[in-house]
Amino acid sequence: MMHTRRKEFWVEKSRGHDPFYRNVTLPDEVLLEIFALYGHEYILANIWWLKLVHVCRQWRQVVFASPRRLNLRLRCTPFTPARKMLDMWPNLPLVISHDGTADLPPELADNVIAALERTNRVSEIWIFRVPSSLVKRFAAAMQEPFPALTHLSFLSDGSSAPVLPSSFLGGHAPRLESLDVENIPIPPFRKLPSCSPSLATLHLTNNLYIPPGVIVDCLSGLIGLETFHLGIRSRPDQTSLRPPMLARVVLPSLTSFLFNGVSEYFEDLIARIDTPTLDNLSVSFFNQLIFDIPRLSQFISRTEQFELLDRAGVAFNSHSVKITLVIDDETETTFANLTLSLAISCTPLDWQVFALEQVCSSTLHSLSNLNTLYIWQYPHHEDRSTDGVENTQWLELLRPFTTLETLIVEQGSIPFVERILGALAGGVTEAMPALELIYIDLGPLEPIPDGIEQFVTARQLSGRPVAVERTGEPVVDL
Repeated sequence: MMHTRRKEFWVEKSRGHDPFYRNVTLPDEVLLEIFALYGHEYILANIWWLKLVHVCRQWRQVVFASPRRLNLRLRCTPFTPARKMLDMWPNLPLVISHDGTADLPPELADNVIAALERTNRVSEIWIFRVPSSLVKRFAAAMQEPFPALTHLSFLSDGSSAPVLPSSFLGGHAPRLESLDVENIPIPPFRKLPSCSPSLATLHLTNNLYIPPGVIVDCLSGLIGLETFHLGIRSRPDQTSLRPPMLARVVLPSLTSFLFNGVSEYFEDLIARIDTPTLDNLSVSFFNQLIFDIPRLSQFISRTEQFELLDRAGVAFNSHSVKITLVIDDETETTFANLTLSLAISCTPLDWQVFALEQVCSSTLHSLSNLNTLYIWQYPHHEDRSTDGVENTQWLELLRPFTTLETLIVEQGSIPFVERILGALAGGVTEAMPALELIYIDLGPLEPIPDGIEQFVTARQLSGRPVAVERTGEPVVDL
């Protein structure tokens, strides 16, 4: 394809040394299909079509005649002279973006504000990591209804951002499908259902305390919500955690639920909601001394598909510990992406073991199909010592895994797992009583590590033998 101001493509064909040319004019509908395919590859750039309209009059007419088919949009940034530029182009939807990672002069924010003032045309807003001063200015420019807005990401840089006013978005964004607010307090939370009935994705992360009752009241109106990520960085006043409501709110479309915060808040929240189609639950708790989470087990048991989970992976790293449960890759099921993960932020290894033991003992008893366990240590080169962890702690951690049949150990975690199994040699009848096989990533000539050998010998003497099989290749992570 040549960039030319003529309407046709030139096709060259050679016969010996005498080339000849003939004009080929493509119909508008063919050009439209070609442009649509081209635009599909570069849609995130938002400006792919600008090159096409400068080729020739026919191309320009084809492009501007089908703005919806080609999903034409104008991208506005701090470097876009919006007040001058927008009147020069057709009345296309606007995509506004501002990445606060760049050290930009404050006056460039005026270009973003000028674009925000075109409220009837704004379809997407992406404002990332901006300081509190700009949060205030941008929020002040977003007090009118945004009838065409489908996506809003509004993230501050973590500094003390001002509270969004109650008139934010003018209380009316009927086409809003995705809302992502981070590090910005949002008191008018109850208005979301009436403001945005089409909301499918809601992320409220690193926010100040919002009472669980307010969250539930809002969610009750979002019947089309599919993904919900809630992060509450402040600890609640215990007096603000009210008893659960008698009638729970059903979220019929929710498939993914992510939470970051304290366990007390999470317990109070999940006691009030039912999620019959949930297939991804990811929970990350702040560090605390005691984890009393009986409602989590009840919540999991109310989601019947979680009973299909049969593989568990425990990962230790320098700042947290995490357990992830999935379905065997070879299992034929409609819930192939089913995932349940629980993480706890803490540093000392003995704290991680103690915290995870509390979480597992209170939740895993409702999951009776677990048959495979992976244990990892990240990063592998760190090789953290287990000296600070008492043998009884490892025993208590693994006690809930009563149906476990297979233990898989990848090469980078062998020294770590060896010390764990060596510590369990004295309690082999209590830890993993159904264990039958250990897959370990060793070559055919490599010796079995001493700690694992001690565990296997002790199981043999107890009348519950365990076989060891070398995989010879890395194990794929969960």
